[in-house]
Formats: sequence, C-alpha cells, structure tokens
Amino acid sequence: MQLDTKIASVYAEAVASLAGKQLDAIGEELEAVLVALTADDNVWRYFRSPVVDSEAKIALLSKTIKADASELVFNLLGTLARKRRFDHLPGIVEAYIEIADRELGRQHVGIESASALSAEQKEALKKAIGSRLQKDIVLKEKVRADLIGGVVVRSGDLLFDSSISNRLKRIRQAILERKIVGKAYYEN
Repeated sequence: MQLDTKIASVYAEAVASLAGKQLDAIGEELEAVLVALTADDNVWRYFRSPVVDSEAKIALLSKTIKADASELVFNLLGTLARKRRFDHLPGIVEAYIEIADRELGRQHVGIESASALSAEQKEALKKAIGSRLQKDIVLKEKVRADLIGGVVVRSGDLLFDSSISNRLKRIRQAILERKIVGKAYYEN
C-alpha cells in the first residue's frame, strides 16, 4: 500500500469510527465539501498549498462552511490544514465511502449499456445482482453506443459482458481460429 493511500485510509477510518450511525450523512457531506473545494482550481490550490498558513485556511473554512458543516467534518478539515495534508482529502473521501459501503452492506456496480436504461430495467438489474452478491446495490450507469446492445456489469473483480459487440468479437475469433474442412483450401 502506498503511503498516500495509507494516510488517507487512516483518516477515513478515524472519521468512520467517529461517525457512528451517521455514516451516510457524513459521507454525503464529505463528498459535497470535496466538490466545493475542488470545483475551482484556485481554491483547491490555496488549500493544498504548503505555503499558505494553516490558520488562514482554518479561518477561511470558518467563514465559509462552518455554519453548514458538521463538527466532525469541520474538525477533519482543520486537522488536515494543521497537518498540511489537505491534498489527501480526495483519497480520504474515497476511502471513507468504501468503509461506509462495507459497513452498510452496499456494493457499487458499474453498468454499461448501448442506451440509457429505464427505471424498471435498473431496478431489475439491482435486484438480480443484489441477490447474487447478497448486498444492496448502488448502480453507476454509463452509456456506450459502441456496445451495440446488451450490458456490461463491473463490480470489483466481477465482469459480466453480454454486449453484442463482445459476442461479435467472440464469433470473429472463433471463425479465425477454425480451419476450413477440405484439402482444396490448404496448400500443405
């Protein structure tokens, strides 16, 4: 495990242990704060900069988000500012979401399809995949016209590809691997 990943995991585990039953709410808040801080490159550079005084960063956070942020999230941001580890915030949020999902029995599943799925199709996929994995499923949908039809399901090490483009590739490969019967087709 890389040092950056380890640092992010330590902070994420600490926040998750303090969040208690508010795992979801804190996760949503962390994601919102990350989006707000990284939306403008200048703002993100300011908070990541080791040159800017940590107290100036905390003062700015106090003016801008303290009223809307939970005490836990505000304290995390203050600690990151004091320890000059603000650049780890994206990794902390990612690690926190993984911890929360594991604790709450959720699994993120990527679904790729040739066209947007209807609500009924999404629900059917969630139900089928959920019963197979024995977890609550959070779908992340992506439309890829090059699939022609069918779906590709990705979750961790699981890959299920029932796309028409994949079937066509397999048919092409099978045709290329087979020899045509009959001596007339071969010179040797």
